[in-house]
Order: sequence, then C-alpha cells, then structure tokens
Amino acid sequence: TLADVEAWCAYGMRGEHGGGKTARRVDTSGLLGWVMWHDEARPVDGQDPDPHVHAHAVIAHMVRGVDGQWSTPGNGGREFHRHIEAAGALVRARLRAKTTAMGFRWERQPGGRVWELAGVPAELRVVFSKRQGQIHRLLQRLGFEDPRTASTAHAKVAAARSREGKDTAGTSSAQASPSTTVHGGDLRGSWRRQADDAGHEPGMVVAAARPGGPDDGPTIGGPGDGPTPPPPPTPGVREVAERIFAPDTGLTAHNKVATQPRVLAAVLDELPGVADVADAERLAAAVVALPDGPAVPLPAAGGRERGPAFQTHPERYTSADIVEAERTALALTEHGLRHGADEGLAVVDGEVTAMAIGAFEAAKGFALSTQQRAVVERLTGAGHGVDAVIGVAGAGKTTLMAAARSAWNVAGFTVRGATTAAAAAQQLAAESGIPAQT
Repeated sequence: TLADVEAWCAYGMRGEHGGGKTARRVDTSGLLGWVMWHDEARPVDGQDPDPHVHAHAVIAHMVRGVDGQWSTPGNGGREFHRHIEAAGALVRARLRAKTTAMGFRWERQPGGRVWELAGVPAELRVVFSKRQGQIHRLLQRLGFEDPRTASTAHAKVAAARSREGKDTAGTSSAQASPSTTVHGGDLRGSWRRQADDAGHEPGMVVAAARPGGPDDGPTIGGPGDGPTPPPPPTPGVREVAERIFAPDTGLTAHNKVATQPRVLAAVLDELPGVADVADAERLAAAVVALPDGPAVPLPAAGGRERGPAFQTHPERYTSADIVEAERTALALTEHGLRHGADEGLAVVDGEVTAMAIGAFEAAKGFALSTQQRAVVERLTGAGHGVDAVIGVAGAGKTTLMAAARSAWNVAGFTVRGATTAAAAAQQLAAESGIPAQT
C-alpha cells in the first residue's frame, strides 16, 4: 500500500502558481521514511491493551526530483490528504483478501457499510474495543446520548482528549509475538482470560471465524468437518455505483462533490477483498462511466471536468440526485419570482407583519432601520420562495430574521433554519429563535 501511496503522492513541483502561471509536476526518486508495527492498541485506564495489529508510517517531508533538486512531496503534502481515505480503504481491502485466503470469512450486516470478521461474537468485540468505549463514554459526557450520532470532528476531539501515553503500549516488528502486559505478564494469556471471562472459549471463536483452511483447504475440524462457506460475492458495477452514490448514505449525502480518490476509497470498501489496486481502479472507472449511472462528471473552473493537471486522480464528480435537487430548487426559484404575487409561498398579510415588527421592536427595545423593515416586508410578503439577504457583518441580518420569524409564526408557518456550519446554526438559533441545523 505504501508503494501505491508513493505512486500517487511522491511527485515534486517546480515553478509557481498565480499570475497566470501554474507549477508543473516532476518525477522523483520516491518517498523516504520508515514503518513502525504495533500488535496492540493504546492501553485504557491502566488495563492491558487490546489486540490491534496496525502500523504507523513516518514519511519525510522531502523528495529528490529527477532534476536533482529537493522539494516537498505531493504538492506540499496536499496529495496525501486527498488520498488518505483511499490508502486506508486499500489496506483494509488487502487485509480482507489475505485473511480470506487463510480461511477466514468476512461479512457485513444487511444495509451496513463496515466489514466484520464472521464468527466473532458482538459482545467479544466490545471486550476488545476498550479504546472505542473510552471515546464513547467521553462523548456521552459531552452531551451525545448516542455516541454513534457524533460527527467525525467531535469523535476526533474526544479521541484526542481521552488519549493516553503510548509508553505502556508495546511496539514490535511484523514478525514478533505480542509484548508483555502493563503488569509484566503475557499479553496473549491476558487476552485469553478476558475472552474466557466473557464466556467465549478462544479456540471456538477462532474455529468460527476461520471455518476453512488456507485457500479453502481442510477446515479446522479436519477434512470431514463439512464444506467451507464461500466468500461474499464480488458486487457488479451497477450495484457498487448505486451503493456508493446512494442519496442518503453515499459520497454526496453530505458533500456535493466527490473526488476520484474518494470514489476509489468507496469502491474498495464495497469489495470483499482486493490484491491489486489496479483492479479497484478499473472498477471505479467503470462506476463513474456507467451509462445512466448515478455519477455525474463535475466541471471545474473554466469548464474543465478535472482538478489541476498536476494532481493524481484529478477527476471530480457529483451525483444525479444532487443535480436533480439543484434543478428543482432553480425551477421553484424561477417560478416564485414569476408568480410570487399570485401563488406566493409563506406569504404573510401586511398588517400581520407590521404588528409582528412592532411587537419585536417593543420586546427588544430598539427599532428596525428603514432598510431592515423593508427586508422583513419583502421576505414575508413577496412569496418568492427563495430570497437572498446580502449585507456586511454586523448589518443586522440575523436580527431582522428574528422579526421575520415572528411574523411567520403568527401567520401559522413553521420556521426552520439550515446553515453550512454548526457554529452558525447555534448563532442563528440563539439570536433569531429559529431552530437550525447544518
């Protein structure tokens, strides 16, 4: 996987951006760095760390170009951030492929997106997920009744705040056995005891998780122990496309734009396993090129359907449902502008608006300016369906929305707000009384 990351991100840049100029991409001798292997997770609350085989790759922020010059890799490191999801998904997909060849089986719950090792009881996953439990407990203390509803940003904050030092977590080579416990004992023995205490004999769990031998050879119970269950089938192109661009859960459920690296990551997560990233890249290319499929190439500035030419995987996409939603919004806006006077949306009688403004001014102890009053009257009386209020910071846009909200409420309308940032939603709700969310 690091070799693939190197192919994606190890290029250098020469020249400059701006003033009509664009820096050019140059090949380099590759990345410099090293890998640290860990057999276990961070310890939690002084307990023995859970089993968790993973690696940390440390990459120097410099590469040597074919011209002999040194520079930062991947457009100042930005290319690494663009491909971080794809790299993680590729590691997981390769792990599934290798362990499947060893006789293990992976599964996903109906409608789920996460692959789990089949045969491992759910309660045992909890026993050996102490770090996740620690993060969830902190999220609950921060006000999330169900920690699973927390945003990625909130989860990262909770993880950082609850993180303990690594001085008690073992580090080893890829071939080494697990290190000792924080109390000086054998970690493998500690893990077996924890499984036994949870009511699950480790040997039985392994047998359930690995019903077949390597490459579908004899099962753990022997040649006569029954047929090995087949691995999950590889989904077809249209099935993958519909899943990764699903309106409610797909790539554009919360973002209008999906870059090619994110598409590749989503495709990898749909596969039961992959040995070669080229296979996943071919499937990703087929997904976005599917006739009448959900992916829509997205033009960039100047009509280009790609990002900057120096990027790896520069293509950008949106989805058909996003395009349809935008067309619907535009059509409703145009209709409202043409027919607002006759078929107005959320129209409030002028006298009701005047009374609402008067009540608002009396409650606040100040009067709206002539311009602010005109804006409130337009918002509540024009019936356009879509209107824009443009003003500099501090001009009173949120203040006048409180007056408009009062008029709409008196007329029997339900008022809700939507913002692009959580902080803006909180401010809108606090200053205007309009319940808002992102």
